[in-house]
Order: sequence, then structure tokens, then C-alpha cells
Amino acid sequence: MNNLQFRYKSTLVTNNSKLYRPPSFPPPDDWAVSVDENGNDLSLYGDGKWDFSAFGYSGYNFEKQNLDERNLALVKQAMIFVLYHPSFYPGSYQSAKTHFQLLIKIATVCSRHKILLNEIYRFPKLFHEVSQSIQCSKTEEYLSYLHKFLAYSDELGFVIADKNMIGYLARNISDQAVIQHPYIPPRILSYQIKRFNECLDDFFAYQTQIISAFEWLSHAYNTNSEIMETTSMEVVFCSPFHKTLEYKNRITYPTDFNGFLKDYGLYELFSKWLLKEKLKSKETYRVSRFGKYFNLIRAVSIFYILNFSLQRRDEACSMRADCFSIENDHKLGPIAILSGETTKTDFDSDARWVVSQKVEKAVKALAIIAKLRLNHAPKSVQDEFKLNPFLLTPSYEPWQPGRNTGNAQKLKYVSFGTLDQIHPSFFDEKELLITEEDAQIALSLTPNLDQKEWFGIGKPWKFSAHQLRRTTCVNMFASNMVSDHSLQFEMKHLSRNMTLYYGRNYTNLRLNSDAETQLIVESYKSIYRQFTEVLENSYEYVRPHSKINVPVEIVNLVSDKEEKQFIDLAKKGEVGSRLTLLGLCLKRGVCEYGGIESVSKCAGGDGGNICSDAIFIRRNKEKLIKLRDAHKSEIEQIEIHSPRYKALTQEIKAIGIYLDVIERKQ
Repeated sequence: MNNLQFRYKSTLVTNNSKLYRPPSFPPPDDWAVSVDENGNDLSLYGDGKWDFSAFGYSGYNFEKQNLDERNLALVKQAMIFVLYHPSFYPGSYQSAKTHFQLLIKIATVCSRHKILLNEIYRFPKLFHEVSQSIQCSKTEEYLSYLHKFLAYSDELGFVIADKNMIGYLARNISDQAVIQHPYIPPRILSYQIKRFNECLDDFFAYQTQIISAFEWLSHAYNTNSEIMETTSMEVVFCSPFHKTLEYKNRITYPTDFNGFLKDYGLYELFSKWLLKEKLKSKETYRVSRFGKYFNLIRAVSIFYILNFSLQRRDEACSMRADCFSIENDHKLGPIAILSGETTKTDFDSDARWVVSQKVEKAVKALAIIAKLRLNHAPKSVQDEFKLNPFLLTPSYEPWQPGRNTGNAQKLKYVSFGTLDQIHPSFFDEKELLITEEDAQIALSLTPNLDQKEWFGIGKPWKFSAHQLRRTTCVNMFASNMVSDHSLQFEMKHLSRNMTLYYGRNYTNLRLNSDAETQLIVESYKSIYRQFTEVLENSYEYVRPHSKINVPVEIVNLVSDKEEKQFIDLAKKGEVGSRLTLLGLCLKRGVCEYGGIESVSKCAGGDGGNICSDAIFIRRNKEKLIKLRDAHKSEIEQIEIHSPRYKALTQEIKAIGIYLDVIERKQ
């Protein structure tokens, strides 16, 4: 295996060192796995302990694990693979201890039952014991590693856990003591994103006026501040809206700030998104509201990004103006990427996330505001941050109460509470009232959510930044058990490239490992949700054929407990379940026709039969009728003998077959 080589950045190991590349895989027992401070051999592959103290870590102690000889050999082989493979190495020997702990836990179960590490996936009766042994705060990381070991099992030389075993472990993560971050019901999520979109679109619609007004205010305050420094003028007279003091070269505006906003065409914008302040006997705007508006856009942009990425809040808040880029993939075309700080020192993963291209406008809005605010930054702010500012740049403008006057380069974070403070009615509370359907969806994905005091039918939904990440992850593998809202359909397509890119062989970038972990765990959980819905709801999930293409003994397990069902499913092998435009595909493995962009093969639009693995979802009807009508409009404009004409004709026929089937099976 020629891609195995030393990954740790150290002057102790050069390209000519024995340690640099294993002579074989697995290596011989007398091959050195570590060196001392002088570069001399310290630990051999066959030793009971691998000492990496010269690299800042005590190492891995195999001899204390009470493993039989054959399982010990497999654990060592897997650890060398982790340390030397480019797609596995986590950045340091200490970071790889999590892989070591996982391997030891599973190998211990194997040794106890006198089987091998590369055989455990063939013994479903032992999955529960493995599940119990790996329950800890790192369980989701463990599942991510098992998924990756499976993806590279050909290179590793053996399988540790197959999809059935990983799926079982994913479904049995112990979360009874913790209420998982809720999944936002699609109706409420759609409304939230609609408001964010509207707010950002208004910002760009008024962008020219906003920049022009801000620059005039900046010039006025800077000029008046310079006069103040050379005279006895009070700070209050830096404002161009105070006219009681006449002074040479002092800049004033002929009206109050309300008049200023009207002159610049911004009064309607402010009236829509900001509350007025009470001043004496009237309500009005003060110049400080300009900063409040920027703070609103700043918060909305961060939450908008979180809706279309798998980032944590602090990760999104740490990005800089140049974070958005497009990678042109030869298979999938343009792929949007967000990159974290270039000064990142934690090499567990590169700070990169695959996102929807929709986030570009949020990044642009944040960058515009950051660069405008830096016009008033203290001299202590380094040029580096002025040229490429953090998206969460603090308020520096002199008219903003509580503005930053120190050398802080960025804010720590924003919260949904920021929206309430700036604009308490940003969300219409009536739109957020939890309906019976909303509650059903939320509880189906977070069963103990009813323990939250704020949750209940008729109560308003309470957002948090963490919910956005969970919701995006679930939507990437959305089952149609959730509401058939247009956003749900849209999210599936927005996330398709994200899903593929977090998988294997679609990019050379090392993407954020935690985002990858969350995605992998959710992918296994989604299989159960989709499959169960097909079997339990025969009205909504229409079977075009008289029988479902799943063994009857599996169908009969639907009424059993979830744990037992997954154990028996594992005994029978993998059960496929993936979303298509028409509904679901139950084909095992990969389908060459996809069913995402085209449905002609699924429904027999090409002249064939309806696929035996196809399930039609009744709630897709409205969207598919619109799609059919769009195809009919397009087909009138193109050449009758063109490939596109033929493809659209087949699509229209396939949708017609779908509509006929769901009408017949009422």
C-alpha cells in the first residue's frame, strides 16, 4: 500500500527514516513505530506498548488490555492504518487515542466470546454487548470511525462493522438522560428561513443607499471628532444632528435623523425591521439605530448560514470575509465550501464545510457590514483583520452605544435572543404556534422533547442555534414522515451534493470531521424511520405492485420493538431506503438511475415497467403536477427530435403513471 507514510510534523523523522513508511502492511514485528528525542528506535511494532513521548504523547499500551493474540494483531494493524493513512490520521498521536479506545472496546467483546475483531459483524446477537461497551460521550465519534473503517475496508484488509451493525449501534445510542436538540418542524423551519431571506433580500435591495448613508455619517463623525480633539467641543456635538453649536468646518445635517433616513430612502426599511425609540412625547429613530440594523443583519446572516450548513454556532461565528469559495468538481459541478480560520492549529480536521450556494449572500452581507464598521476601528486593530475581517466584527462606529473601543477583533457569538432584543416582532408569534402536526413531527424525532417546559401544542416554538444543525442533518436524509412542505423537498436537493461530498471519493479536501460524524449517525437513523413509515402507512406510501419488495418476515416485525427489529433486520442483511422524486426506493445498494433528477426509469416512463423497488408517496402529488406542467411548457419551445424533448416526454409520461397509480389506490 503505497499511500501509507509518516504524518506527524517532526524534524525527528525524515523521508529517509525507517519510520517514514512501513515496509509492508501490516509491518513486521521488528519495524520501529516510534523514535526517541535523538531519532533512535524506541518502540517496535511487535512491542506491548508503543511509546510516542518524543511526539508529546505517552502512547498506546496493548499489553494491559487482556486481548488474545489474534485480536491484538488486528487492533495493531488498524492502529497503524489510522496513523499512516492520509484519510484517517487525525493530526496527532494523542488525537488517535479515541480510535485506540474504540478498537480495544470492541476487541475485548470479541476476545470474551472467542471470536475475531474481523468477525464481530457476523454475530448480531453480540451487537447489544458492543453497544453497551461503547456507550460514552464519544459514541457518535466511534460510529463515524466505524463507518470510515468500513469505507476503507479493502485497504485495511478486513471489516470491523458492516452497515447493519453500525445501524444497530446508531439506533441504540443512549440518550435517555439528555434531551437532544429538537428537530424544527418543516412548517416552522420554512417560515423562519422565509423571514431571514426577506430580511437579507431587503438589505441587498437597499445596499447602495445603506453604504452611501453610512459613509456620509462616517465622514461627518470623523470630521467633527477631529474638531472636538482640538477644541473644547463636547462629545455630543460630534453628531451632525445637533445644531445648537456653530463651529467652523463642523458638519451638520439640515434635518433630524428621521429626515436623513427619508432623504436616503431608508425610512421604510428601518420602519419594517426596527422599532422606534421613545423620545419625549414621540417615537422616533436615533442614529444609534443604524448600528442596531447592522446587528440585526449580522445575526440573521449567521442563522441563515447555520440553516444551510452543518456548522456549530461558534464555528460560523469564527469565519472571516474570504470564507466562501466554489470548488468545481468534475463529477458534480460547482460545490460551495466554507473555510474556517487560516490560523487553525487543531489538526483533527480542516475547518471546511460543504454548504448550499445560498449561504453566499449571507457571507456577503456580513463582509459588507464588517468592512464598513472597520472604518471606525481603533488603531490597535491590526491591518490583517481590516483586510480580511471576521464576519462577526464588533460595533466600532462612534454613534453606537456600547461600541467596542478595545482591540477585540470579533464577537464570540450571536443568539436568537439578539433578534428579540432588536426586533421583538421579527417572527410573528402566530406563525410559531405549535400545531398538532408540528408536535407529532418534533416528538417523532426527539421523543422526550415534551419534557421541555416551552414545548406543547398551542405554545410558540423556541429557536436555538443548535437546533439548526440537527435539523439540517435530518433533512439531508429526510423521510417523508415529516410534513410535505416545499422546503422539505428543496432541502433534499440542496443537500444532495453535501451528502455526496461528505462521503468517500468526491473531494480531496479533508472536511470537518465533527460535521461528518453527525451526518453519518443521522444517515443510519434515517434508514429505520423511512422503512418503518413504508410498512406502517400504506395509504400515504402507495405500493404500485401488489406486494412490497421486502421479505414478509421483515414486514411482520414492524409491530415489534425498535431494538429487536434492527437486530433481526441485521440478520437478513441490508434493507435499502432512499428518497426519490416519486417517493422512496427500496433497492439494496446503489441505484444507477437515481430517481433524484429523473423518474422515467422509476415509473416506466421510458416504456418499461414500474420499478419493483419503487414506493410512491401520495403527498408528492402537488409538486409533481407542477413539475409536469413545467415540462409541458418547456417541451413546446424545443426541437421535437432533440434528446431533451425525448427526456421530457418520458418524464411527463412517468408522472402520469404516478398520478394514475395513486388515484387507483385510494
